[in-house]
Amino acid sequence: MLRVKLEALSLSGYSFSGSKSLASALKSLVTNLRELELSTNILQGSLLTVLSVGLGCSKLEQLRLNRNPQTAEICQQIVTAISSSSSYLRQLEMSYSNFKDSEMEILSVGLMSSNCPLETLRLSHNKLTERGCETLASALSSKPSRLTELDLSYNELQDSGVKALCGALMSPHCGLRTLRLSFCKVTTDGGSSVASALRSDHCSLRELDLSFNHLTDQGVQLLTDIQEDSGCSLEHLNVDQNEECWVDLKLLRQYACDLTLDPNTAGVSVLLTNENKMAAYVNDGQPYPEHPDRFCTSQVLCKEALSGRHYWEVECDSADVGVAYKSIRRVDDSSTEYSLGGNEKSWCWTQDRGYCYNNSSFRILDFPLKQSVIGVYVDQPAGVLSFFEVHSDTLTHLYTVHTAFTEPLHPGFRVDQFSSIKIKQAQI
Repeated sequence: MLRVKLEALSLSGYSFSGSKSLASALKSLVTNLRELELSTNILQGSLLTVLSVGLGCSKLEQLRLNRNPQTAEICQQIVTAISSSSSYLRQLEMSYSNFKDSEMEILSVGLMSSNCPLETLRLSHNKLTERGCETLASALSSKPSRLTELDLSYNELQDSGVKALCGALMSPHCGLRTLRLSFCKVTTDGGSSVASALRSDHCSLRELDLSFNHLTDQGVQLLTDIQEDSGCSLEHLNVDQNEECWVDLKLLRQYACDLTLDPNTAGVSVLLTNENKMAAYVNDGQPYPEHPDRFCTSQVLCKEALSGRHYWEVECDSADVGVAYKSIRRVDDSSTEYSLGGNEKSWCWTQDRGYCYNNSSFRILDFPLKQSVIGVYVDQPAGVLSFFEVHSDTLTHLYTVHTAFTEPLHPGFRVDQFSSIKIKQAQI
């Protein structure tokens, strides 16, 4: 009889009614795993039980627990595991998990353990602040740490949080080689703290990501000059998208553009009104003339082909918002070929508050909102596409795509039954 030992398992998706049965089956599998992913609350209330079994396995080296609730309880189990001399857990990822300063206080207890085997810690897209950074910095500098890679991108650490981390970088106990602080609202002061750390004899950073912050040209030049010094260990420095708008997001409105829905692309179940600024789903097919650009589904693109930097806002009532190349198919035997986010020619923020591309989707936020205002920023030459939730004068970051756009982009929308969109005039 052929026996196969499973060494890697990745499960990610929305929770479902059979989660208890799945959890029961997993308990017998996880004991031999080296890599395990249980993301997007797929096991619901059974996650902690399965996790306890997995963490008790000395073979487990990589663990990904993205987009799960019960973050504090998860951290407590992880601390118990990594404080044990039998743990071999090298990599831990808990992104999009509402990981806060209070959870960092729990996890840091394990990080300070002399038994802690963690080498990589990824906590991007969470809710850490200066206080969480101070807690982490204390853990990394209190005694020798095996941690070499740290990703805190997309947390509002600001300059004060980065300053705390830089204190750890200058400690002889800290062995970080890779540090990612993209989109952390870092400005000139934070950049100066990083510069001081890089000059330290104890700093061993090889890779540093400070993209999507506002270091100013002077700050960028300072870091670049230090990197070029023969005594600096830094090999890779990313300071792309160094602009004030990434610290004060409402400044993105300076790139506001005027959009108009293209009637020649509207599916027959899409009704356009308000001088082609609104689109709604209707049951009665519209008497549109035949056109090669018309979708066979309830979608519509804008006339404008965007090839520079642009921003727009849309009132959404249970609708999807995205961008697409003009070359996207309008009809096909497979619906993915013409659906926004279903192929390699379109990108989409969905009505259930998730991101979709090439028919692969995942929910970013829980509790989908029926009505919301979505802001979209695109830098087509740089390959940047960002989605935001807009509340009056406040923009909250949702998701950013980094890719290489090969064609101009057309804003696009999908409306289903009882849904609609309205293109707003962004207030600069």
